Amino acid sequence: MIEARRGRAVLFMAVLLLVLPMTAANQDEKVVVIGLDGASSDFMQRCIDEADLQNIEELSQRGSFNTMNSTLPPLTPSGMSSYLTGSDPGDHGVYGFEKRNMLDYETSTVNSLNLGETLPEAVDGKSVMINVPMTYPAREINGVMVSGFPGSTSGEYVHPPTLKKDLEERNYTVTTAGNFGGGEELERDVFEAFKTRRQVSLDYMERFEWDYFNVMFTGDARLMHFSEPSCQGAIKDYYRGLDEFVGKVDDRTDENTTIIVMSNHGFTELDKKMYMYTFLKENDYLKPKQPEYTIHRFQDFAGNILSKLGLSSGGEVSGRASFSDQYMDEVDWDETKAYTGGFYNGQIFINLEGREPNGVVPKEDYEEVRGNIIEDLKQLEDPETGEKVVENVYTKEELYDGEKMDELPDIIIETPGYNHIARFGFGDTFLKDPVERSAPVKEGFM
Repeated sequence: MIEARRGRAVLFMAVLLLVLPMTAANQDEKVVVIGLDGASSDFMQRCIDEADLQNIEELSQRGSFNTMNSTLPPLTPSGMSSYLTGSDPGDHGVYGFEKRNMLDYETSTVNSLNLGETLPEAVDGKSVMINVPMTYPAREINGVMVSGFPGSTSGEYVHPPTLKKDLEERNYTVTTAGNFGGGEELERDVFEAFKTRRQVSLDYMERFEWDYFNVMFTGDARLMHFSEPSCQGAIKDYYRGLDEFVGKVDDRTDENTTIIVMSNHGFTELDKKMYMYTFLKENDYLKPKQPEYTIHRFQDFAGNILSKLGLSSGGEVSGRASFSDQYMDEVDWDETKAYTGGFYNGQIFINLEGREPNGVVPKEDYEEVRGNIIEDLKQLEDPETGEKVVENVYTKEELYDGEKMDELPDIIIETPGYNHIARFGFGDTFLKDPVERSAPVKEGFM
């Protein structure tokens, strides 16, 4: 978090929700939070130097500049849900872009309805929130809320609804479109959305009364997924635009306003995909069923040939489809002890008797099965390099505590450089040339 206030500095983030109600209670005190989606403290410091981000640098010199750890897994849904509620995934139950249904093996996309009391409701004053992830559909708050992703302008993305016409005239988008393969189309859409979002933020800052103002910029993460995590090219241009915005916000606020710039996680380069279904299958924790597995293996075989020829990888599907019905249908649940979902960081569930619909692991065997999987993960090596793949492995009790523990993964792993895919892939656990070139890691900045 880069945080400053004319006259004095305040240490924030970890106690943000504790400070905000007290700050907002004094009507002379205001808070502005400018969020980024994917910049570590080291990365931001490099950008300050390499891109000449004078306004952000000046803000950090007036206040403080610190490193913080995100949630594990360090994904936007879990991180921002913790930010919005002041609690960890054990309480709010959000650990990724989807949540599994406890009644079956299907899942649904998480959104603001999955959260309890949220940050704007905790502020004793008026709030303006723009593009903050996990706020779709927009809630009725004391102020203005323009939802962030995942969401759509075709739904209830803004409160009050009377602002929808204004945003439509500006061609405002909730989720940036563009080609998920990167390239010029993605950059064009990211920068168009970035320009619109900055202008809407500045206009609404002037137009509405507020005690707490929060805008989140997520285009940097979209760019980072398809490039090396370096402050060059489009990413450098993006942060220069951010720096200009920070300067304008600083000019519009007074000595009674605390300004915070923060990021929810960082990024690291990807080297390979890691197919966890294959790992679990090869270690006799998961059994595929026929004929679905045969069909998908054939699709993968054809896709692998196309990929090696430099063509589209036909059968290959992005790991974003973490709990896709297609992949869950491949599993013989009556013969499966563990399964997985999510991407970037491992999330493994025990197929527990009495909890999962077709659970086969008795409760008295739960710790033994989980312990065996953890040991096998610790021994997992990249067949090409011989290096250990799993940097850290945790039980959920080591990370979380709360009333929704049953909904959370039983095992969480960190695999920097490996894109965790919840499916079988080409018959191997590892595959080079991932669709995306970088993925989130737990370090952000405060």
